[in-house]
Amino acid sequence: MPRGKHRDKLLDQGLRLLSERGFGATGVAEVTEAGGVPKGSFYNYFPSKEDFAIEVLSRYQDQACTQMSAVLCNPELAPLERLRRLFESLIEKLAASGFTAGCLAGRLAQEVAGENPTFRKPLEDAFASMRNLVAVCLEQARQAGEIPAEESPERLAEFLLFSWQGAMLRAKAAGNDGPLQAFLDIAFNRLLKPSQSVI
Repeated sequence: MPRGKHRDKLLDQGLRLLSERGFGATGVAEVTEAGGVPKGSFYNYFPSKEDFAIEVLSRYQDQACTQMSAVLCNPELAPLERLRRLFESLIEKLAASGFTAGCLAGRLAQEVAGENPTFRKPLEDAFASMRNLVAVCLEQARQAGEIPAEESPERLAEFLLFSWQGAMLRAKAAGNDGPLQAFLDIAFNRLLKPSQSVI
């Protein structure tokens, strides 16, 4: 098998395993076995487990932003409806995983960023790319009169994404979508409730 395919298989399996188990509970041997790649070849592609995880995070970032864009750029829906659909689809995916998967960036931030500064910039880049997509959608909502003109799309996006991260953490602990449904209710029926002036 060509070297590029070995590397891609390791990254694909790393994305799955790190999302499900986290950094500490995922070993190099598990990744190579899942990818059908000889264990000794892992370090031909990645200098360390940390470097591997950062590349996995980059792959996750690209995939997550592509999936978010597909929903948030749908011209057939109003901006706030697009944003709600995004979070509803994420709830469905988390429930389908038995509340074990979720956001890889959030998992790594919780698990390793405090002790390992190497992860901080890659994580900030990942969060910023997702925040920017949400902020663009909120700016469109502001221009459409769905939210007040004085609201800051960037600050709202930041608040929504990190409230969502907390709700996911609680959902995993509870093993149900109650915290996520509470997030939806507060975010879209209170915080982002469409202006009464919009017809």
